[in-house]
Amino acid sequence: MTYIRQLLLLIFILTAGYVNAFSQSISISAKIDKNRINFSDTAVITLEVKQPKGIFIRFPLYNVRDSLVKDVDIISYSNIDSTPAPNNMVTLRQRLIIQAFNSGNFEIGPFMFMQKNGNTFDTLHSNSFMLEVAQFTMDTTLLRNRDTAAVHKVFGIKDPIDTPFNLEEFFARFGWLVILFYFLQLVAFAVWYFYFRKVGSKGIMEIYKPKEPAHLIALNELEKLEHEKLWQQNRVKEFHIRLTEILRKYIENRYEIPALEQTSYEIVDSFEQTRLLESGSLAMLKEMLVNADLVKFAKAQPLADENEVALQNAYTFVKNTKQEVKLREENNN
Repeated sequence: MTYIRQLLLLIFILTAGYVNAFSQSISISAKIDKNRINFSDTAVITLEVKQPKGIFIRFPLYNVRDSLVKDVDIISYSNIDSTPAPNNMVTLRQRLIIQAFNSGNFEIGPFMFMQKNGNTFDTLHSNSFMLEVAQFTMDTTLLRNRDTAAVHKVFGIKDPIDTPFNLEEFFARFGWLVILFYFLQLVAFAVWYFYFRKVGSKGIMEIYKPKEPAHLIALNELEKLEHEKLWQQNRVKEFHIRLTEILRKYIENRYEIPALEQTSYEIVDSFEQTRLLESGSLAMLKEMLVNADLVKFAKAQPLADENEVALQNAYTFVKNTKQEVKLREENNN
């Protein structure tokens, strides 16, 4: 019995040491480029996480115009950058640009990060720091120099200068507009003449068929992606890249938002500003984009059922936001 107790105690000590060493291998920090700024100036905060590869840590989610503290707002933010480090480590960074709208001393942080542990999340905290915002003051020496008793006078607003507008000045400024106007008139007449004299006189029945609706294109692409079974072949990153590209193209075709050129946060912010999506669809889209970014940039490894849920959520999002399009036929006589 004594031997067994000693063996169990040794296993407990080794396990505890391993867990403690693993937790210490995760380093979270928050830095600011300058601790003192003037009223309405900006500063850059860098959030940095050093962690072993394969660990899933979620950064704080912010939107433009969110307040870190009262009178200190986020005006823009970067994507999460991933940099390999020695000893199978990886460094993740995100930059927040903030602006102060009042003077005083502000405590910024700590910032909260989420570490996935099975089906639950543990909260990790960064350090905090102080930010001093100086009040704008006027240099009174510009108004009066006490040493020389020289006073800088303040003058009133001058009266408007009378500059009559003549025909020569008109053509000098707007002559190119006159030429452009008559050129467009000529082009319009040529189009009218050749269309009605050469084409319109034939009485052809033309059928105007709009391009394939955005939701049908997206659903077809999702079906192709599903049949390719990428994540089942351990091509998880490629699966999420393809999935978000389908969603971004659908958003561009459906809502005319340049989603292919925007970051995930900019897409969500565009919908929050325009209010084109209901809250449920917006939350679903935000979750899919954030999880895909974690896979693409933070090398997160979602479970098999999480990949399946992401695909089904994409189907649901497209179906819930689709727009009915009717084909029309017009007869030009």
